[in-house]
Amino acid sequence: LTAGGQAPLPELPIQYADYATWQRSWLDGPALAADLAHWTARLGSLPIVELPLDRPRPAVETFRGERRPLALPPELSARLAGLARGRGATLFMTLLAALGALLSRLTGQKDLPVGTPIAGRTHPEVEGLIGLFVNTLVLRVDASGDPSFTALIERVRETALDAYAHQELPFEKLVEALQPQRSLGHSPLFQLLFILQNAPAAAVEIPDLAFRPLDDVYHGVARFDLTLSMTETGNGLVGYLELKAELIDGATAGRWLGHFSHLLAAVADTPERRLSELPLLSASQRSQILVAWNDTAAEVPMACAHQLIAARAAHSSENLAVVFEEESLTRAELEERAARLAGRLRSLGVGPESLVGVALERSLDLLVATLGVWKAGGAYLPLDPSYPAERIGFMLADSGVRVVLTHERLAATLPEHGARVLCLDREADLATEPLHDGGAGPDNLAYVIYTSGSTGTPKGVQIPHRALANFLLSMLRQPGLAADDSLLAVTSLSFDIAALELYLPFLAGARLEIVPGETVRDGRRLLERVRASGATVMQATPSTWRLLLEAGWEEGRGPLRILSGGEALVGDLAASLRRRGSELWNLYGPTETTVWSAVHRVDRDHAGSVPLGRPVDGTQIYVVDGTMQPALPGVTGEVWIGGSGLARGYLGRPELTAERFVPHPFSSR
Repeated sequence: LTAGGQAPLPELPIQYADYATWQRSWLDGPALAADLAHWTARLGSLPIVELPLDRPRPAVETFRGERRPLALPPELSARLAGLARGRGATLFMTLLAALGALLSRLTGQKDLPVGTPIAGRTHPEVEGLIGLFVNTLVLRVDASGDPSFTALIERVRETALDAYAHQELPFEKLVEALQPQRSLGHSPLFQLLFILQNAPAAAVEIPDLAFRPLDDVYHGVARFDLTLSMTETGNGLVGYLELKAELIDGATAGRWLGHFSHLLAAVADTPERRLSELPLLSASQRSQILVAWNDTAAEVPMACAHQLIAARAAHSSENLAVVFEEESLTRAELEERAARLAGRLRSLGVGPESLVGVALERSLDLLVATLGVWKAGGAYLPLDPSYPAERIGFMLADSGVRVVLTHERLAATLPEHGARVLCLDREADLATEPLHDGGAGPDNLAYVIYTSGSTGTPKGVQIPHRALANFLLSMLRQPGLAADDSLLAVTSLSFDIAALELYLPFLAGARLEIVPGETVRDGRRLLERVRASGATVMQATPSTWRLLLEAGWEEGRGPLRILSGGEALVGDLAASLRRRGSELWNLYGPTETTVWSAVHRVDRDHAGSVPLGRPVDGTQIYVVDGTMQPALPGVTGEVWIGGSGLARGYLGRPELTAERFVPHPFSSR
C-alpha cells in the first residue's frame, strides 16, 4: 500500500462474525453442558484468598490501583525456562507454581484459586483474524502437604492442561453456574490474576514506517486484589505487580516482589526443596527480624526481687512506702513486719521451693505476706477469696501448699485442705518473732499463678525469682517509675500483672496506694479514688479503663500515666485515654513469660488495634509461620516468646511443659 500497489494478503477463510455464530451454536449444544459439569466439579467451594492487607477491606471498592515494576536478570530467566523444560512444563506453569508458593507463605492457605487470561485461538482458522477471543480461566494451585517445588510444578502442570482442554466455556457462564456469594468488596471466583505475555513479537519492516511497541499506559484501576503480569523479552522477564491501593501499600507490594525474586532464585538453584524451606527473606531482612528487632540484652543482677526491694529501702527507710485506707507503713516498718513473718514461716518449715498460700483480701497484710514468704525462702500461691470455693479447693489440692496465710474471718470460708493456717490478724506474737531474710536464690521459685482454665484444666505457672527481677528492672527503665511517683494499685494478686503494682514502686522509691476490692469493682467509687489520690501512675485492663469512662471521667490531660494490658487495647479506647492522661502505654504478655513481654507508648491514634510494641529487656518475640520459620513482615503467624522472663514451666505437668516450653529455634547458643 505504501508503494501504491495492492497488499498481498490472502483471503480469510472465515470472518469474526462466523466465529461468533459458531460460538453461539456451541453454547446451545451438549458441549456446553459437558464443560459446565467439568468446571463446576473442579471449582466447587472456592476459598477467598485472604492476603495480609494493610487496611480493612471496605464494603464497596473504589478499584484505585498502584503498580510496582519487576525485572528478572536474563540469566535467572533462562534458568527458570530450563527448569520448566526439564519438568515437561512451560515457563507459565513454573511461574504460576512460584506465585502459588509465595501466596501460600503470605496467607497460610493451601488452596489458592488464581485467574489467568488465555488467548482462546484454539482453531487454526482464527489465527489470522482480528478480534477478541480471550477468555479467563481459574486455576487452583494446590500447595497442601508442603510439597517440593518440583512436585508443585507437576500439580500446576496437570491443573493447567486440564483447564486448557476445557477453555472455551465463557467466564460469565461459569460464574452464572457456580453462583458464588457475591460481594461489592471483591471479585467472584478469584481475587488474584497472573498474566504471562509470551507471544513472539513479529519483525515488521516497511520503508518509511517505523514500528515500536507502545508501553502500557496505566489507567490507575486495579480490578483484582493483586495482579502479577510478566513478559518474556530478550533481556529477561519483566513486568509489574498491580494492587488495590485502598488495601495494600506500595511499600508492601515492593516487599512482596522482593520475596518473589528471592523465591525464584532459590527454586532455580534447588527446586527439590519443600515450599516451607524456600527462603523468601534476604540475609539482611532475616537478620533484622531475628537479631535487630530482638536486641534486648540487659544486665540483670543475680538477686531476688525482695533483695532488690530491701536494698532500696535501706537508703530511704523512713519514707512512706504503702497506704491502704487509713493505714500506712514506712519502708522500714514494711521490711521488719515481712522479716518477722519470715521468721515464723521458717519455724513452720517454709524454705526454698516451699509453696505458701496467700488467701487475703487487698490490705497491707497482703504485701507483708508476699514479702514475708520470699524472705523465708518460699514462693507464694495467690488464693483470691472472691474465687469460687471449687476453684480454690482445686488449687490447694493441686499445688500441695504447706501453709496458708489468711485472716480469721476468711479461714472458715476456705475449702477443706491439709495445710497449716496462719491468721495474720490474730498472730500478735509475730512482733516478737526473730527477723529472717534469706534462703532463696535467683533460680528458686517466687510464685505460682494458676491460669483461668478457659482452655481446659487450670495450670499452675511457676515463675522463678530471676524472671521476676528481670521484669521489674525492665519496667523500671520503660515505661519507667521515679521516686516522686505515686502508683494506684487496683489488681487482684491472682492476676500476675499485680506484680508490677505491688513491687515496682519499692524499687523506684515511689509511693504505693492499695485500693480496696469493693472500690475497684465500682466505677464511680474508683473514679473518685483516682481523682483524690493524686496518683501519677495506674495500671489496669481495658475493661477497667472503660469502667472509669462510663463513670464520667472527663477529658483533660492530667498527670496520670496510664498503663493498659491484659486485654487487647483498641483504637477508640486508646484515643479516649490519651485525652485524659499524660502518657498511655500498651502492655502485652502471657503469664508464662512473667507479666509483660512487650511495651509500646501510644503517641498517636489508631483505627484498629494498638501495636504491642517492642520486647522488654532480656526478651525475644518472634512471629512464626506454620513451618516454624519467621513469618514475613506483615503476615499473620503465631507469637513465640523467649528469653530470661520465661517461667520454669507448669506445676506438676511435665508433659505439657515439654510441649509448650520448647528449645529456642533461633538461638545461636
